[in-house]
Amino acid sequence: MLGWMLLRAAVQSATALCLARILGATQYGQFIAAIAIAGFIAPLAGLGLQGVLLSEGARDAQAVPTLLGGVLDLNKLSLPAAWLMAVALARWMLPGGINVIVIVLVLGAEIAASSLIELLGRTEQALHRSSRFGAMQAGLSLVRFGTLVPWAVFSRPTAASWMVAYSMSSAAYVIVMLLLAIRRHAPRNPGTTPWKLAAKGLPFASGAAAMRIQSELNKPLLAHVGWSLAADLSLSQRIVDLANLPLVAMQEALWSRVYASSRPQARLRHVGLPMVAAALTSAAVLALAAPLLPLILGPGYAESAHALRLLAAVPAIQLLRNLGNASLVASGHASALTRVYLFSGAISIVTTAVLIKLFGLDGAIAAAYANELVTLVAQRLFAPKARKHPA
Repeated sequence: MLGWMLLRAAVQSATALCLARILGATQYGQFIAAIAIAGFIAPLAGLGLQGVLLSEGARDAQAVPTLLGGVLDLNKLSLPAAWLMAVALARWMLPGGINVIVIVLVLGAEIAASSLIELLGRTEQALHRSSRFGAMQAGLSLVRFGTLVPWAVFSRPTAASWMVAYSMSSAAYVIVMLLLAIRRHAPRNPGTTPWKLAAKGLPFASGAAAMRIQSELNKPLLAHVGWSLAADLSLSQRIVDLANLPLVAMQEALWSRVYASSRPQARLRHVGLPMVAAALTSAAVLALAAPLLPLILGPGYAESAHALRLLAAVPAIQLLRNLGNASLVASGHASALTRVYLFSGAISIVTTAVLIKLFGLDGAIAAAYANELVTLVAQRLFAPKARKHPA
């Protein structure tokens, strides 16, 4: 799976860098701010059911077709509802300057692609076919990158025209992958009330939404200070994500094994310390390389080096948060995640809004650290049973 994840990250980074150069900081910031809103609504569209399918399917492969059938039925309702919510938020949060129809189109395509491709990938991961999970994720990025060249050659390169091309390519890929998955897994009607399944997904949905809010809310808020600052922050985050991809791949390969293990806590403790050390090493390398970023992107991205240097250590704290989440799920205390993320998500919104208003880009970066630390505290504050009853 690592190979597919490396390919995905490389293609995503190449796409981001090309777009940043073609569109310029202001128009690239417009695209990024719109996609960010879809980013923190998408987990609600999936209702957290990707996590349910992975955790339960890893324990019982025979249940996967039934789980997938129930999840797809629920998505018929949740996806349109999330789309409408995202459009309303975009109208409220984004500064003017972007065509409303284009916004509606790109939000719908991004939410559907993000939610359904992860769902179908987690289905494969639950069956211990992690390479297929990676291939599906990489395929979406490749299709979008393949759209970049004809768009740049045959259309006027604007944020609006790119959002249309991006939406069409994303929708086409999702339709193909969905048809293939239905043929491969033959989803079955679960025969039970689908809302019982949705209730199981609530802890995963709240967790994913809170994490996305922490990482994406800053971009539409920064857009009110300047579209280019949203671009600087996004590109810096992209570089951090690329550098830490091997660490992410290790985590993705770990979760299904942890959930299926008879001693999940011991497995988490065994791998946790080396992974944290790797994250800190990556942070040091990124801080040293940060001055190269504006040289690659051009003078319009002068703040990107500063942002990259300060953001470099965020993945180390995110890793601790992810290990804590996995510990709760593996111990049978996944419901505690709902309280953890309702608390941390609410604080995240306030913290991010206040710090960006006061300090702009520096405030957005400070909020990224603060919000992760609040989540770590909340894991201990709201999940005492996880310590009393280790698996």
